[in-house]
Amino acid sequence: NNNNNNNMTFLNAGLSVLFAVGSLRQPNVQRQQQQCVKPTALFAYPQMNTMVVDLDVYESMLLWLRGSTDAFINDALFIEESKCGVGYGAFVSKDVKEGELLFEVPRKGCVTIENAIGDPECGRAFKKIIEKAGPGGSTVVLAAYLAKEYLVMLEREDITWSKIGPYLQTLPWERGFNNQEHILFWSDLEVEHNLKESFCYTEAV
Repeated sequence: NNNNNNNMTFLNAGLSVLFAVGSLRQPNVQRQQQQCVKPTALFAYPQMNTMVVDLDVYESMLLWLRGSTDAFINDALFIEESKCGVGYGAFVSKDVKEGELLFEVPRKGCVTIENAIGDPECGRAFKKIIEKAGPGGSTVVLAAYLAKEYLVMLEREDITWSKIGPYLQTLPWERGFNNQEHILFWSDLEVEHNLKESFCYTEAV
């Protein structure tokens, strides 16, 4: 159960990157100072060794989204290191109007269960897992599909091998990768300390 929950957490976080973090750092744009909301309680992030972040991976993903999936990304969005917390985040370079569209990603820009079971190498095996595993089987298969695509891409040393290669480059495949923290790398004590009173605690454990 813990493994399934961890896989679900990993997948949810991975997919959220596609929608919330896939943005291009805009050159020669006057950016507003980040406005930080002071937390009501201190959050003790676990210690991690961060790795150098190459913003090109986010630029590549944005180009892929726009060119291959017809996604809309507002020109005001950009990526930079957060001054309000840990890691990198998406920000806007100017005031945006209420209701203004910031990003829109069509289904073909998402990783779906259809991608997994339609995979020529592992699709049949993935389908059997879904049929036998019951609840949570689809989540496990999606996580396995992402891992399979990433490992083959690394072996071939070719980001273009996978049609979701630009997206795969942005995920936290190990602790500190792309300067990202992830609950998958936390100890039970860290989960208890940081998430005990949160809505995501049940999924985390």
